[in-house]
Amino acid sequence: RCLRWLPLFGVGLWAVVLLTVEIIAQTDDRYKGGIALPYISDTGAIPPGYYVFSIGGSSATALLFAQQLFLSPRYISAISSTNSLAASSRCLKGWWYTACALACVAAVALILVTWFDTYDSEDMHFYSAATFFLLTAIALTVFTVCSTAIYFAKPRPLQSNTQPPKTTTPSMATLWPLKLAMTAIFW
Repeated sequence: RCLRWLPLFGVGLWAVVLLTVEIIAQTDDRYKGGIALPYISDTGAIPPGYYVFSIGGSSATALLFAQQLFLSPRYISAISSTNSLAASSRCLKGWWYTACALACVAAVALILVTWFDTYDSEDMHFYSAATFFLLTAIALTVFTVCSTAIYFAKPRPLQSNTQPPKTTTPSMATLWPLKLAMTAIFW
């Protein structure tokens, strides 16, 4: 029951972390490299911003990792048992689980981004960031394609003597536009 709040807590904590490191950067002149708002990676490279960025960012990413590991597979299983023929497709489930795995690897790369700063480990930071962005873009696209297939699929026909299943699973009708918007924003 508590798992459904993981995305909100993970994204919310990341927002607090990013806001905090930007506030720290605005109060300390050493972050300003001739620009009004320093790069996020630069704000998390020098203490005290480093500690906020590495510990807070890792904690937030761990919550998002847990979401992909525990919540997303349960979600597609619940949808497939109640929603449509498309969601119960083994191929679609395979793609969904692949996107979950890509998102988990992207979360590990994001943790590496937070721990390896741009001053001492520039190459590691860059490759971790590139891995994070690439895998996240692919995972978001796969999630969106799967959600679109589920959203536009025909409902599964009920057998003659069965009642519609009662479920607390959110409807794909509300999640599909959100996934589409998030993918468009990310790209």
